[in-house]
Amino acid sequence: MKAMSVRVGPETEDIFTDEFFKSLDCVITALDNVKARRYIDSRCVDACRPLLDSGTLGPKGSTQDVVPYLTESYSSSNDPPEPTIPFCILHNFPNAIEHTIEWARDKFQGLFVSGAEVMNNYAAKGPAFVDTLDENLTVRLESVRTLYHDLVEARPKTIADCVRWARIQFQDFFVNTIDKLLFSFPPDSVTAEGVMFWLPPKKCPVPLVFDPHNDEHRGFIEAAANLRAFNFGIEQVRNMKAEDIEAAIAGMELPKFVGTQKQTLDEHGNLKEESSEADSDSDKQMKEILAKLPDSKSLGEQPGHPVEFEKDDDKNYHIAFINACSNLRAMNYHIPTVDFQRTKFIAGRIIPAMISTTAVVSGLQCSELVKVVQKKPLECYKSAFVNLALPLFTFSEPVACPVNKIREGWSFTMWDKIRVEGDITLGELCKLFETKYKVDVDMVSCGTAMIFSGFLRGDVRKKRLATRVTEAYKEVTKEEIPAGVKTIPLILTCSDKESGEDLDIPTVEYILP
Repeated sequence: MKAMSVRVGPETEDIFTDEFFKSLDCVITALDNVKARRYIDSRCVDACRPLLDSGTLGPKGSTQDVVPYLTESYSSSNDPPEPTIPFCILHNFPNAIEHTIEWARDKFQGLFVSGAEVMNNYAAKGPAFVDTLDENLTVRLESVRTLYHDLVEARPKTIADCVRWARIQFQDFFVNTIDKLLFSFPPDSVTAEGVMFWLPPKKCPVPLVFDPHNDEHRGFIEAAANLRAFNFGIEQVRNMKAEDIEAAIAGMELPKFVGTQKQTLDEHGNLKEESSEADSDSDKQMKEILAKLPDSKSLGEQPGHPVEFEKDDDKNYHIAFINACSNLRAMNYHIPTVDFQRTKFIAGRIIPAMISTTAVVSGLQCSELVKVVQKKPLECYKSAFVNLALPLFTFSEPVACPVNKIREGWSFTMWDKIRVEGDITLGELCKLFETKYKVDVDMVSCGTAMIFSGFLRGDVRKKRLATRVTEAYKEVTKEEIPAGVKTIPLILTCSDKESGEDLDIPTVEYILP
């Protein structure tokens, strides 16, 4: 047995290869988020290995059995969405620390994840990257403006550049945004009904005055500057002093809010603004900005380094940024601030584990593992939900995997795959399915990449059919096949040779030569 402390995910598939998962008899998990569960579930389905999933939430606990050819997978069903904070409260009228922490997490995503991803997207696809952005034209324009700002106007080269950028963010978040809100709704505002606007639960905000000697102010600048440095591959600097920040921002000209047009509230309580002339030609503005961007090929493969939120590393500035950002917004709205650990619990959605719940869930998993080893039939397995606070113990038989009938004598489940070996061309792949399975192949795709379509122009189609599957994959995706990958999952869209009806067939597991 070998213990490892390595994150399991797409970035470590060179370690946790297809062979690794196929070498396992069973996978047992106790993960803390749905995304990770879905990823492990997909690898178990690909490797056709049983998965015993579990989770705890205070006194609550659950187990779920995923058994090849018997049950559906974990991802076959969806949990109900988590309750969300209304947009108007989150962005304009917070009244609790949970609201400001959620707002800070949103800023974290926008500043240190989305921006770097857009840069990489532009570097990979050039101007065509616009098609991958939000369909809303205003949102697209803002993304393009941010890209131009990051690549041309203010691309940082030193940590001092990052400090100045962080100071501008402070001015925007905690001064100008508040001034803008108070311009439209001053402290003595009244509604159309003659009632004071700033009545509980609304809290009338106040702008902050920046002070690098204030721990929260300095903490925000240090965390934001270092995360910005990470985005651009600049060496980080820890334990910034007030004097260091003052030296970096000396002589800066900060943007100031100048009120020209007051905002109003829509029927949902959200702020709205009348469209200006500048907003009416967003498409034209976007094209002008795109024309001024540097050649995407000059940026390299990955000009930006997106931050991947990790709550368990106290030194990576992730929780530090959220804590400082949240507390500063709390100060704006007269909300009591919280310490680092409390922010970590709320932002990471952490609920303390109870040893009694863990013991019960572990025991339930062990009992299901015995059934896996003994290869019991479906009716013997039991997924469980417990709540020790009530107490409540409920057991249910896992949902059987659905059987899809293709034609008489040919059916499959989600666990079935058609395996194809040999270094063959797309034409040979299509011919194989035509002769062996009596179907015409209309389209071949891998993930989101379409590597063959019957609708291609004649000469292009002929050339593609003569291309080997691996070369077509690399040509369309512009990526090399990762080291350690031994199979490529192909989705074939087919039609019956005789009737012409569209058919759903199992995933094709193309075994690399």
